[in-house]
Amino acid sequence: MPNPETDGITYKHFFFNDRMTVTGGWFNEWLSNDLNFSESADHFTGRITGLAKYYNEGKQFIHMGLGVRYTEAEKGQLRLRGKNESNISSNYVDTGLFDANDLINLSVEQLWSLDNFSFSAGICIVAGPMLMMVMSSLKDIISQPVM
Repeated sequence: MPNPETDGITYKHFFFNDRMTVTGGWFNEWLSNDLNFSESADHFTGRITGLAKYYNEGKQFIHMGLGVRYTEAEKGQLRLRGKNESNISSNYVDTGLFDANDLINLSVEQLWSLDNFSFSAGICIVAGPMLMMVMSSLKDIISQPVM
Protein backbone atom coordinates (compact mmCIF):
# COMPACT_ATOMS: atom_id res chain seq x y z
CA MET A 1 0.00 0.00 0.00
CA PRO A 2 1.39 3.42 -0.85
CA ASN A 3 1.63 6.24 1.66
CA PRO A 4 -1.99 7.46 1.95
CA GLU A 5 -1.02 11.06 2.59
CA THR A 6 0.89 11.88 -0.57
CA ASP A 7 -1.90 12.75 -3.01
CA GLY A 8 -4.43 15.14 -1.58
CA ILE A 9 -5.33 18.56 -0.29
CA THR A 10 -4.26 20.13 3.01
CA TYR A 11 -5.50 23.35 4.60
CA LYS A 12 -3.64 25.02 7.47
CA HIS A 13 -4.70 28.12 9.36
CA PHE A 14 -2.77 30.07 11.99
CA PHE A 15 -4.52 32.25 14.55
CA PHE A 16 -4.03 33.95 17.96
CA ASN A 17 -0.78 35.57 16.78
CA ASP A 18 0.49 32.26 15.33
CA ARG A 19 0.14 30.52 18.70
CA MET A 20 -2.49 28.06 17.40
CA THR A 21 -2.92 26.07 14.22
CA VAL A 22 -5.75 24.11 12.69
CA THR A 23 -4.95 21.70 9.87
CA GLY A 24 -7.24 19.47 7.86
CA GLY A 25 -6.74 17.28 4.86
CA TRP A 26 -8.23 14.82 2.41
CA PHE A 27 -6.05 12.27 0.64
CA ASN A 28 -6.68 9.61 -1.99
CA GLU A 29 -3.82 8.00 -3.91
CA TRP A 30 -5.84 7.08 -7.01
CA LEU A 31 -3.54 9.25 -9.15
CA SER A 32 -0.49 7.22 -8.15
CA ASN A 33 -1.88 3.68 -7.95
CA ASP A 34 -3.58 1.29 -10.38
CA LEU A 35 -7.08 1.72 -8.89
CA ASN A 36 -9.79 4.05 -10.15
CA PHE A 37 -11.12 6.81 -7.93
CA SER A 38 -14.06 4.84 -6.47
CA GLU A 39 -11.84 1.83 -5.64
CA SER A 40 -9.13 3.86 -3.94
CA ALA A 41 -9.45 4.64 -0.22
CA ASP A 42 -10.12 8.10 1.21
CA HIS A 43 -8.20 9.42 4.20
CA PHE A 44 -9.25 12.45 6.27
CA THR A 45 -7.03 14.15 8.84
CA GLY A 46 -7.42 16.97 11.32
CA ARG A 47 -5.09 18.51 13.88
CA ILE A 48 -5.17 21.44 16.27
CA THR A 49 -2.06 22.67 18.08
CA GLY A 50 -1.31 25.49 20.45
CA LEU A 51 1.41 27.13 22.49
CA ALA A 52 -0.06 27.20 25.98
CA LYS A 53 3.01 28.96 27.39
CA TYR A 54 5.76 30.87 25.57
CA TYR A 55 8.53 32.61 27.54
CA ASN A 56 12.06 33.88 27.22
CA GLU A 57 11.97 34.38 23.43
CA GLY A 58 10.96 30.76 22.83
CA LYS A 59 13.52 29.11 25.07
CA GLN A 60 10.73 28.01 27.39
CA PHE A 61 7.37 26.83 26.08
CA ILE A 62 4.58 24.29 26.32
CA HIS A 63 3.12 22.95 23.07
CA MET A 64 -0.06 20.83 23.00
CA GLY A 65 -1.93 19.15 20.17
CA LEU A 66 -4.87 16.93 19.29
CA GLY A 67 -5.25 14.98 16.08
CA VAL A 68 -7.71 12.67 14.35
CA ARG A 69 -7.41 10.55 11.23
CA TYR A 70 -10.08 8.51 9.47
CA THR A 71 -8.87 5.89 7.00
CA GLU A 72 -10.96 3.78 4.65
CA ALA A 73 -9.79 0.31 3.76
CA GLU A 74 -8.64 -0.42 0.24
CA LYS A 75 -10.00 -3.71 -1.14
CA GLY A 76 -11.27 -4.53 2.38
CA GLN A 77 -7.83 -4.48 4.01
CA LEU A 78 -5.70 -2.14 6.11
CA ARG A 79 -2.10 -2.13 7.29
CA LEU A 80 -0.57 -0.15 10.14
CA ARG A 81 3.14 0.60 10.14
CA GLY A 82 5.28 2.84 12.29
CA LYS A 83 8.73 4.26 11.69
CA ASN A 84 11.02 6.57 13.61
CA GLU A 85 11.31 9.99 12.01
CA SER A 86 14.17 8.94 9.75
CA ASN A 87 14.17 7.97 6.09
CA ILE A 88 16.78 5.27 6.66
CA SER A 89 15.19 3.51 9.65
CA SER A 90 13.08 0.39 9.36
CA ASN A 91 9.52 -0.01 10.65
CA TYR A 92 9.38 -0.71 14.39
CA VAL A 93 5.83 -2.03 14.06
CA ASP A 94 4.01 -3.58 11.12
CA THR A 95 0.64 -5.31 11.47
CA GLY A 96 0.68 -6.73 7.98
CA LEU A 97 -2.58 -6.64 6.04
CA PHE A 98 -5.75 -7.36 8.00
CA ASP A 99 -9.44 -7.35 7.08
CA ALA A 100 -11.26 -4.12 7.97
CA ASN A 101 -13.59 -1.48 6.56
CA ASP A 102 -11.97 1.57 8.17
CA LEU A 103 -10.26 2.86 11.28
CA ILE A 104 -9.87 6.01 13.34
CA ASN A 105 -6.64 7.25 14.95
CA LEU A 106 -6.88 9.71 17.83
CA SER A 107 -3.69 11.37 19.04
CA VAL A 108 -2.63 13.64 21.89
CA GLU A 109 0.76 15.34 22.06
CA GLN A 110 2.57 17.62 24.45
CA LEU A 111 6.06 19.13 24.50
CA TRP A 112 7.66 20.99 27.39
CA SER A 113 10.84 22.92 26.65
CA LEU A 114 12.92 24.58 29.36
CA ASP A 115 16.05 26.23 27.98
CA ASN A 116 18.21 23.33 26.73
CA PHE A 117 15.99 20.53 28.06
CA SER A 118 12.85 19.21 26.32
CA PHE A 119 10.35 16.54 27.26
CA SER A 120 7.89 15.21 24.72
CA ALA A 121 4.94 12.88 25.28
CA GLY A 122 2.33 11.55 22.94
CA ILE A 123 -0.19 8.80 22.56
CA CYS A 124 -2.11 7.48 19.59
CA ILE A 125 -5.24 5.37 20.03
CA VAL A 126 -6.48 3.30 17.10
CA ALA A 127 -10.20 2.56 17.06
CA GLY A 128 -11.13 -0.25 14.73
CA PRO A 129 -10.69 -4.01 14.31
CA MET A 130 -7.12 -4.08 15.67
CA LEU A 131 -8.24 -2.43 18.92
CA MET A 132 -11.05 -4.95 19.26
CA MET A 133 -8.56 -7.83 18.74
CA VAL A 134 -6.18 -6.41 21.38
CA MET A 135 -9.00 -5.80 23.87
CA SER A 136 -10.33 -9.33 23.30
CA SER A 137 -6.85 -10.81 23.85
CA LEU A 138 -6.37 -8.79 27.04
CA LYS A 139 -9.75 -9.91 28.33
CA ASP A 140 -8.76 -13.54 27.71
CA ILE A 141 -5.42 -13.05 29.49
CA ILE A 142 -6.99 -11.24 32.47
CA SER A 143 -9.73 -13.83 32.88
CA GLN A 144 -7.22 -16.71 33.20
CA PRO A 145 -6.98 -18.08 36.75
CA VAL A 146 -3.75 -17.35 38.60
CA MET A 147 -1.95 -20.47 39.89
